[in-house]
Amino acid sequence: MKTLLLITLDFIRSDEPTTSLAIGSLLARLRLDPRYGREFTADHISFNVYDRVVWNVERILARISQDHDLTQLDAVAIGCYVWADVLVNPLISALRANHFRGKVILGGYQISNPAGLEVEYSGADLFILGYAEESLLHALARGLDGLPRLLNLEPDLQGVPSPYTTEAIKEIGRAHV
Repeated sequence: MKTLLLITLDFIRSDEPTTSLAIGSLLARLRLDPRYGREFTADHISFNVYDRVVWNVERILARISQDHDLTQLDAVAIGCYVWADVLVNPLISALRANHFRGKVILGGYQISNPAGLEVEYSGADLFILGYAEESLLHALARGLDGLPRLLNLEPDLQGVPSPYTTEAIKEIGRAHV
């Protein structure tokens, strides 16, 4: 069974869910697939960038390692946003230095223009442009090897389940530090 960990660096106020709408939508779509739980699973960990300690990659890695054995993960998907872009490459390097051998998938607002992505994020294996619901599902279901470096599959927005009714978004409170 393939295992995916979604890592996000978010701005989260105390009265907001720790899972963003974008990630909730991804999780809801993955969990809707009949292969979920049999062929692949996905988990999410959010780090609150309001908390200055998040800006320490070793601390992020230590928190991830509390719940996840890096050697057992098949893929890590990192949300790339302008406000935390400076952490992406050091985080990829830290994951690799700590025995993560799976695929690194990047998506998010910073991954919108394919020009230069392979140079800017040389440690990444796969880039998802635009909506990731179908691209991420395709990568997990098809297998993580042999994929093109860039994926940009159009989602069926009518078929994406609500992250609220599926409880992909449920927890209110502090993100991990």
